[in-house]
Amino acid sequence: MLKRKRIVGFLIVMLAFVVSGCGNVNTSSEVKSDKKEADYTKFESDLDILGTHFSGIIFYMMDNDINNVNIEAEKLIKSVASTQEKLDSNKVSEGFKKDLLNLLDLDEQFGNEIIKGNYNVSDLSNSIGTQNRTIADEYNDGELPNSLAKFTEKLEKKQAEIEKEAEELANKVYKKDEFWEVPGQWKLKVNGVRPTDDRNQFSDKKPGQVVIVDYTYENLGYTSDIQDLYITPSSIIDSSGQMGDTYPASTENSPKPTPVGATTSNAQQAFGLITPGGNVKIIFNIFDSNHKKQNGNFELPVE
Repeated sequence: MLKRKRIVGFLIVMLAFVVSGCGNVNTSSEVKSDKKEADYTKFESDLDILGTHFSGIIFYMMDNDINNVNIEAEKLIKSVASTQEKLDSNKVSEGFKKDLLNLLDLDEQFGNEIIKGNYNVSDLSNSIGTQNRTIADEYNDGELPNSLAKFTEKLEKKQAEIEKEAEELANKVYKKDEFWEVPGQWKLKVNGVRPTDDRNQFSDKKPGQVVIVDYTYENLGYTSDIQDLYITPSSIIDSSGQMGDTYPASTENSPKPTPVGATTSNAQQAFGLITPGGNVKIIFNIFDSNHKKQNGNFELPVE
């Protein structure tokens, strides 16, 4: 089983899942007929099971529990096949059959995309929510299956929890050798900040101190059409709160474009500080694969 990691920040693709229509409000002006109600009753438990696996996929995705995501996707596809078989052997109205087949097709597409590892399926999830609402309005007086009746409420609560956790992580200040991890993208630690006597005779900069920031990063899944993962510190703040600046001092190791699964160890960047010594703050601002800006803040002593 894959290690369970909580997606925060934005992660996450997961917050793109907004399932339209999954509130328990009847938007249809048509009153259901006995025939329509009978059609729905035959498949009420099937619709509830489909909704259970569909919502399970989304909530497991929001927890980044990929193992259970795939399990739920496989169950969803099996439930689609079971419902299809039942539909073929039961007499229902043509309208209900058409609407249910549409939902089954959407659920099957959704499950297959998830199993293939394609999680960019917000359009499909919205379509599934809309189709469930259509069936509920047309055949069950607007009442959704139990598994979806409180889906929106639960989703909003889950999103609020993740956003709160993301805010807490955004404000977290990491220390020496602590990893800042963006799940599915990268993890990074600062190994240390040390002073150097090296000066560049061609530079007009006259810092009070030059330091070398030494850091290590691993590509957990970051991809880009431009280049592999390449990380440098965005800025540094000295012990008196003054902004430092990059400085052309000699370093032993440069950051490198790093493909998925690889690590760049002991990358180095030189900075000039106005005020020598004390604790410095190092800030990394990086856009992830989903073009969302991620912020990592570190504070270390100059040693």
